Amino acid sequence: MTLVSAFTLASGLVLASGGTAAAADGYGRCPDGRACYFVDSNGDGDFNYPTSCGNFHLRAYAGKISSVRTHGNPVQLRDVNQNPIGYVGPWTATNLSLSENDKAHWFEVIC
Repeated sequence: MTLVSAFTLASGLVLASGGTAAAADGYGRCPDGRACYFVDSNGDGDFNYPTSCGNFHLRAYAGKISSVRTHGNPVQLRDVNQNPIGYVGPWTATNLSLSENDKAHWFEVIC
């Protein structure tokens, strides 16, 4: 069961965490049409995703992202000052490079 708080919905983000029976593993947990970010490599650990296009502060995930899965829309990763630090193209599942890993504070879904 996935729990979604009113604050999370209002911020345009949906929180998802493991623990559901017969759930997909790794990157497969990212819903179709979304760009997801994961705390651990290979799409493992807690993850989250914006529900629309735009630039989103990662809040509790800031400085903790290790992998990304995109379904169609590319993503620009940005540091605490919103400077670009990485780009993930469309239809990609990838671990972040050493220069990107655990450094993103902003997640921009480009539409």
